[in-house]
Amino acid sequence: MRVFEIDFHDNEKIVLKVRQHWIILLWPIWKFLLVSSLGVVGLYYYGDRFDLLLGMLLFVTWLLIAFDLSLHDFFRWYLNVYIVTNQRIINVTHTTIFRRQTTEAPLGRVQDVTHKTLGFISMLFNYGDVIVQTAGHQTLIHFEMVPKPKNIHREITRVVANYHHQPIFENKPKFIQESV
Repeated sequence: MRVFEIDFHDNEKIVLKVRQHWIILLWPIWKFLLVSSLGVVGLYYYGDRFDLLLGMLLFVTWLLIAFDLSLHDFFRWYLNVYIVTNQRIINVTHTTIFRRQTTEAPLGRVQDVTHKTLGFISMLFNYGDVIVQTAGHQTLIHFEMVPKPKNIHREITRVVANYHHQPIFENKPKFIQESV
């Protein structure tokens, strides 16, 4: 199924593929546990008002709704991806499972790459944002809450320099070597 595929140019190679940090999945897990526990509490207090079959049906329906809410968040995390190739930077964002927006910037237009951490928790778990600014239409590719933003920043800078044939950061950081 071609819905989730990205079309690459001839001779284009993926240098880096990044998703958001795993910590972003804590909220869907917490949401599932909270909504599920509300279903258990509701079944405990109001279960005697219903027939056993109807009570179980309501409980299972409640769990399926809780699971669906969390599964939707997981799919958004999994399908939203940032890709750096030897020719361009691509940001694929899904608002729903079948609704996506793809933003890309050729490496020749990249003007500025910055990274930032978002606070104490961000520093503790080593995640943050990487922002790539381009010339022309002021396209901004924002890598949100990605792991090891400093290493991603260095790798994007290295790839852009190689694209312009300027040796910079000859040695890949260890994180980049492991993920490619």
